[in-house]
Amino acid sequence: MEVKTPVNIRKGPSSNAGSDKVALTGAKLRVVGREGNWIRVADPETAQEGYIYNRFLKESSAP
Repeated sequence: MEVKTPVNIRKGPSSNAGSDKVALTGAKLRVVGREGNWIRVADPETAQEGYIYNRFLKESSAP
């Protein structure tokens, strides 16, 4: 998946969950799971995982 706009990567599938970092526009992330409208992603460079709401992501070629 590719990030459409800068967005927080959350620790859990909720807008109230804390965030570890911000994913910048164009960042490519690997999908590792889904919980409702929340996508669990992993940064392919660091393997750090977190959640992003699906409207902030778009399909892309694999990183």
